[in-house]
Amino acid sequence: MSRVHDAMERARLRPVSAPPEAAQSPATPALVPSPLPHDEELPLVVTPPAVASSAIDAAINVDTVIDPNIDPIVVDEFRKLASAVHQAQSAQDLKILTVASGTAEEGKSMTALNLALTLATSYHREVLLIDADLRAPSLAGRLEAPAAPGLTDLLNAPPGSSWPLHRVSPTLSLLTAGHRTRDPISRISSAKMKQFMIEAREKFDTIIIDTPPVGPFPDAALLSAMADATILVVRAGTASYKVAQRAIDVLGEERILGVVLNRVAWAAFNESYGYYGRYRQKG
Repeated sequence: MSRVHDAMERARLRPVSAPPEAAQSPATPALVPSPLPHDEELPLVVTPPAVASSAIDAAINVDTVIDPNIDPIVVDEFRKLASAVHQAQSAQDLKILTVASGTAEEGKSMTALNLALTLATSYHREVLLIDADLRAPSLAGRLEAPAAPGLTDLLNAPPGSSWPLHRVSPTLSLLTAGHRTRDPISRISSAKMKQFMIEAREKFDTIIIDTPPVGPFPDAALLSAMADATILVVRAGTASYKVAQRAIDVLGEERILGVVLNRVAWAAFNESYGYYGRYRQKG
């Protein structure tokens, strides 16, 4: 049995009516709706690259690994995850990572954000965090950044347009999802998207892509195919084994670098209690 399957077993994946109260992570903010009801066809107005924002500065310090009030166990677990990713990058040519989950509300976006922050701050890597969940983006709302322009706008822009990035920390940049589109698949699978990923690989040490849940749509699989590896986030105690297994099958087990067991009841590991959980690397 592979370590991916072992991680799922350790998570004790099974449907339950509700997770233990102590295992709850901070509430996920409501998604910021796009201001447009259909594809944006207006000329692109791009913000200067890596724009800093006082709102982002304030938001990033709440319920993340750089929040001085967060449980130190959470910080330590993300350092372990970042260390595993850093070691894998040193051993292989891994620059582009997708963070995926089988269903919504498993914590993939916060995992992507905290992993990006940890790699940027602890390893001084130039990191680009991309919200590629074009169906239900959340990172702009979480960080109080403008939802647009973002990825969809960049893909609609003429060649050579500036990238509408937001500076989250001295070495971490954010590309939001951008204006809503009725056809996210065509954006994700476009030649412009592939070219953007090629150029981003040259500019950044690490690129972390927050994908939509695997669910009924092919978005996550398409994005994973453009990446060097995928990290699968599984919410322990609530996700079903069947859903997690389907996500592995869709993404391809050979492409999964490891599994993050999110909101783990740490007592199951005979250790102290925490809400972000553990990392099990495939090998």
